[in-house]
Amino acid sequence: MRKLFHFFAGLCLIFIISLLWKKRAIIFVLTFLIINLILDIVRFSSVTFNNKFFYYLRSLLREEERRGPTGSLYYLSGILLTIILFPRDIALFAIGVLAAGDPFASMIGERIGKYRIGHKSIEGCIAFVVASVFIGFVFHRFWPGLSGYAIALGAMGGAGAELFSSGINDNITIPVITSLVLFFIYYGF
Repeated sequence: MRKLFHFFAGLCLIFIISLLWKKRAIIFVLTFLIINLILDIVRFSSVTFNNKFFYYLRSLLREEERRGPTGSLYYLSGILLTIILFPRDIALFAIGVLAAGDPFASMIGERIGKYRIGHKSIEGCIAFVVASVFIGFVFHRFWPGLSGYAIALGAMGGAGAELFSSGINDNITIPVITSLVLFFIYYGF
């Protein structure tokens, strides 16, 4: 359920952010980020609230989020950074890579992943690239300024960020690294 939510929430955000671009999109995402932060603060302040929160949202949460921030805090932070730092087409595609690549890498990696690099699998990495390229071409109208070549390289950059992320949550690194790859393709070093 969590992975489907990750996917569909990301697709909805692409659509909404594309309509609101730039200042209003920042305000929109920042609002949800602040609400999420407030919920986390309340959860950390009240064991009862935290237990009820987990009871009702258990299909969307991981056990480690009981004692730490929810993944959505990082997800929204990564999206916000991407919107602030990068041009529209690049940012929207990077959000698509986060929405599609990350959950599909996890699903495939957990089910059939045999060849490992750390905690991640090569099979999951391949699924990440395939899902990201697919989403890149299906939703190309949201980022018409990106070529097929750029979409493929951006997907590989996002997969690398997911595969080698350590220390920083991959919900932040995936959209930022994807955007950096595309930014350097189009605007050089």
